[in-house]
Amino acid sequence: MEFVVLTKEEYSSFFNSSHLQNFWQSVEMAKMRESRGWEIHYVGVKENDILLCAATLQSLQVYRGYKLFMALRGFLVDYHNEELLRFFIQNVKAYVNDNKCLYMKIDPYISYQPHDIDGNAMPNGKKEDGLIALFEEYGFVHQGFRTYHDDEFEPRWISVLNTANTTEEEILKNMHSMTKRNIAFTKKNNIEVCTLERDQLSILDDVIRETGGRKNFHSQNLAYYTSMYDCFKEHFEAKAAYIYFPTYITKTEGEVLNLSAQIDKLEIACAQNPDAKKKTNQLKDLKRQQEVLKKRLCEAAELQREHGDTLYLAAAMFLKYDSEILYLFGGSYEKFHQFKGSYAIQWDMIKECINRKIPRYNFYGISGNFHEDAEDYGVYLFKKGFHADVVELLGDFIYIADPKQYKQYQMLRKIKHKILRR
Repeated sequence: MEFVVLTKEEYSSFFNSSHLQNFWQSVEMAKMRESRGWEIHYVGVKENDILLCAATLQSLQVYRGYKLFMALRGFLVDYHNEELLRFFIQNVKAYVNDNKCLYMKIDPYISYQPHDIDGNAMPNGKKEDGLIALFEEYGFVHQGFRTYHDDEFEPRWISVLNTANTTEEEILKNMHSMTKRNIAFTKKNNIEVCTLERDQLSILDDVIRETGGRKNFHSQNLAYYTSMYDCFKEHFEAKAAYIYFPTYITKTEGEVLNLSAQIDKLEIACAQNPDAKKKTNQLKDLKRQQEVLKKRLCEAAELQREHGDTLYLAAAMFLKYDSEILYLFGGSYEKFHQFKGSYAIQWDMIKECINRKIPRYNFYGISGNFHEDAEDYGVYLFKKGFHADVVELLGDFIYIADPKQYKQYQMLRKIKHKILRR
């Protein structure tokens, strides 16, 4: 086996044919990071001129010419081919050392142990402690089994819906009853979903900014979404759920008229037979339904006057590859939550995943804390409602190439942060 530096074209060809592909290791992500000052290194292992594994390493000068290296979401390698993995880690370590590495971070995109939908570890499920030990053997220190969100790291726990070899009907059948009802509501009430073009990304920005302010999480800005759109091209998609009031009002008015006709017939029947309890109860139920629809019409007319014919309810951003569709960011306007816009978007993208035969739909980050008092418990329940599996990833590793310089670097960082907090 031979460790090699690859051209962008060689790496891209390997990436496109790999079932391990993910957006963090894509050439599109490399391009985006490069535009922000990072240096890109494509490396791999060949045997008999055949590329066996590869990775994108990214480096940035952080202290006295020393560099931080990152392998975002690990390597494109068979982690259970121990001989190949050892050879690759050993040579990656030598490569970064030769390129003035201060420290290196890596977070392999592989499950640590299986869990059920409630977050409980599966009985007799295999833990990948051997992989952790292997990385640590080469000086990569595991950063622990985190069960909370940390802005310094990508999520260690994710929520994933298996869409391989299945149908829309099967996926719907497995969903929580409330999730199914909310999806049915969006269909019945003509909640529509559209793809946002580049000049419409302010819609995404506005929705996520409002959601972030309400739920106290950091949101990106319009420049970030535009940069993602430009770098990821066909792999990027932003969606918005909306109501088009002319259609919504016309349909609802039709339902009111239909109920009125049914009510008229039942009123005649009840007048002829006042003791018919079943028909009397049916009449009461239809009148309740009619009142609900009339109330919705009044609300819709008021919203139309305030916002115009089109009202955006929710928006989300996705990255699409042959291995998975990843839901990266999303949000909804709280004052329009009754229209269930987020459910319309998720169902639209899950259907695309199924129809394109993409094997998994990744709802992405959850904290790993499954108690009701957890800060993100509502987010977890939303994703769980679609019957998404809980996946615990292996975790984060840090390799310190120069301990003395790293200690000085960390001391200076702490001083800088103290000054900035004043």
